[in-house]
Amino acid sequence: MSEAPTSATLPDVPRFALTFIVITVILDVVGIALIIPVLPQLIREVQPGSFADAAIFGGWLAFAYAFMQFIFSPVLGNWSDAIGRRPVLIFGLVFLGIDYVIMALAPTLGWLFIGRILAGAAGASFTTASAYIADISPPEKRAANFGLIGAAFGVGFVIGPAIGGLLGEYGTRLPFWAAAGFAFINAAFGFFILPESLKPSKRRRFELRRSNPFGAFKQISKMRVVMLLIIAIVVFELAQQVYPAIWPFWGPVMFDWSPGDIGLTLTAFGVLIFIAEGLVLRVLLARYTEHVVIIGSTLLAVITMLTLGFLSVEWLVWIMLVPSAFSGFANSAIQGLASNSVSDDQQGELSGAIMSGMSIVAFISPPLMTALFFLFSQPENSLPYLPGAPFLMGALICIAMFVPYMMSRRGAG
Repeated sequence: MSEAPTSATLPDVPRFALTFIVITVILDVVGIALIIPVLPQLIREVQPGSFADAAIFGGWLAFAYAFMQFIFSPVLGNWSDAIGRRPVLIFGLVFLGIDYVIMALAPTLGWLFIGRILAGAAGASFTTASAYIADISPPEKRAANFGLIGAAFGVGFVIGPAIGGLLGEYGTRLPFWAAAGFAFINAAFGFFILPESLKPSKRRRFELRRSNPFGAFKQISKMRVVMLLIIAIVVFELAQQVYPAIWPFWGPVMFDWSPGDIGLTLTAFGVLIFIAEGLVLRVLLARYTEHVVIIGSTLLAVITMLTLGFLSVEWLVWIMLVPSAFSGFANSAIQGLASNSVSDDQQGELSGAIMSGMSIVAFISPPLMTALFFLFSQPENSLPYLPGAPFLMGALICIAMFVPYMMSRRGAG
């Protein structure tokens, strides 16, 4: 393992490069988030049916996106280790914009799947952004700086759903055109402004054997503690995926929400995420160890999901947004531990492996969660009417995260 980077060995990039990459992620998330409030209605336009029926198709659209991201994330992560972060980031953003154009014009459900497949294959932004942050951050600040990715998600979810919900009131397709515009603007931003973070001396030759999802895991699996930490991240993410998987379907079924209502709740959630990940996480990490933060946030996630599972009063949803936003610290803290356990020239590979693991989650979770939602949202079924059943599943999965995490602690000790 190479020597840990210090302020003297960090890449020679402008001090405001961290701000640049956070803005890049914000714009990307805005494009993703503004389509969420209208996606259920778009599915119902091209494939008539109930919201429960639309949830099933929504789950498989998410599967198509995530499966392609699973296949291509390690390729893009290793590619960025070879040629630099900047060109890979720009490539992904251009293809994301093309996806939104396809979805804006889609006449059938099949075209929606084509758009999601293309977007998943080029979904480089978050993998490369994580590697970029690792490039420019000293080890002691990586966990906190990875939290900025969470904060960027928060800002994106403040702006995106608000725009999407507002535009959705005037037309189901309008938010997709706006999303395409944000993606192309973001690509231009990266091309003209964003500096490269990876020095030529830190790059390594692209190797195909390390650029498939299983090859990436094979390399990382040689480091037992790091692999256990990745498994913990993946399991925790599997639970957290319940929110994007069912929220835009659960709200209309439980409380008759419109696209504007969905957008408003997601905007409020985004504000809270920004506060939690951008401000509170740094305070917690300065006062407590990563291990304390991981355990505390996971227990909060369990309590929150159990409550949402049985919730039937609309005003209580607004209260539960607070613990929901403050229960996601575990991933940033665990990722910081993993990043500090690998060498400089493995950061992109680590990010690719983590993203591949999250992509596995993202193509397992939506079909699973939406199927549960469908089964428990049919009053005529023999099963209890409990649309919040996926949240209960999420709570059980959160508890399971402690198994690999505690194993990693014993291995590190």
